[in-house]
Amino acid sequence: MNWVYGREARLLLAHDRRVAACFDHGLFVSEPKAALFRRLAPEVAPRVAAKSNGVDAAYFAPDAALPDLVGPERPVFAFTGAMDYRPNIDAVAWFATAILPRIRAALPAARFVIVGARPAPEVERLAAEPGVIVTGRVPDVRPYLAHASAAVAPLRAARGIQNKVLEAMTMARPVVATGAAPQGLGADARRRVLEHYTWAAQLAVLDRLLAPALTRP
Repeated sequence: MNWVYGREARLLLAHDRRVAACFDHGLFVSEPKAALFRRLAPEVAPRVAAKSNGVDAAYFAPDAALPDLVGPERPVFAFTGAMDYRPNIDAVAWFATAILPRIRAALPAARFVIVGARPAPEVERLAAEPGVIVTGRVPDVRPYLAHASAAVAPLRAARGIQNKVLEAMTMARPVVATGAAPQGLGADARRRVLEHYTWAAQLAVLDRLLAPALTRP
């Protein structure tokens, strides 16, 4: 199958280069992805930039008075996300069945809270595992993050910027993640978000790109 994937990669790259050549700017969700495309499509490299997702730093404030919905036992590990999304399903299943039992062997009270809408049947079945809680849709994910010992992002297949990681960082929570999950985010948690990932910071990228067009006669 390698030749199939190789052919697909060549065709998609050729298509993407043709499309990029038709526009004044091309935007990618992270600088590593933008850098990769600049290398693969050098003819449009000066017109390629990165604009990430943003997060509302005031809404996801670490000092918000939020109710404790997870109970007194600690530690609690929280995962947030749409639970009908295949990479999220794989992530929570792996953590619940391969990682959490090892944690509970040392810390029997440890729990794993899976917070997100539309849990797939595979996710719902995880609620039968010791220490696993599946909430389904909730009106607000912040209480679960605020009172978690750590947010987890055990994604084994991840692309782009993970909002779940941004939100946990903004709430100044420790984040335990696989290498793929925090791609392009850097470290220093909330400070990093406030400096680079607020909506104001990210929309400033668009402002810079649009300014020349807006000033043309």
